[in-house]
Amino acid sequence: CSCHPQYKMHTDGKSCLEREDTILEVTESNATSVVDGDKRVKRRLLMETCAVNNGGCDRTCKDTSTGVHCSCPVGFTLQLDGKTCKDIDECHTRNGGCDHFCKNTVGSFDCSCKKGFKLLTDEKSCQDVDECSLDRTCDHSCINHPGTFACACNRGYTLYGFTHCGEVKGL
Repeated sequence: CSCHPQYKMHTDGKSCLEREDTILEVTESNATSVVDGDKRVKRRLLMETCAVNNGGCDRTCKDTSTGVHCSCPVGFTLQLDGKTCKDIDECHTRNGGCDHFCKNTVGSFDCSCKKGFKLLTDEKSCQDVDECSLDRTCDHSCINHPGTFACACNRGYTLYGFTHCGEVKGL
């Protein structure tokens, strides 16, 4: 059993007492002063160090005058135990800022776009791909629509498949 640095162990070995509120701790046969309690806390703090098992921290550990201080990298949050880091699901809030799709990854996230759209350099926004601006998309005429396009044929021709035009026989 151990106590948080702001507390000290009661003589029963099971409970913690606030260090500042306790001036004198009386046990069955003796009295222990706060100074002795502080010495015990300092001894425990010397044992709790980042050099031993990373201070119990999942990620970053820093030795301070009050003991070890754990922290987490960007994309993670420190849990209530003060030691464990948990991945933040950025997609859970406002779709991660992504226009279309958001995929959570460990410590980060990725945006992607629907078919017919491209991801812009901000890596969040999607822009329609103008398929009609590409060479030879349609045999005759091309009409761009958000996320797609349509081909049209000149008079006397009919659309075969999605992009090809052929002469109408018998006209």
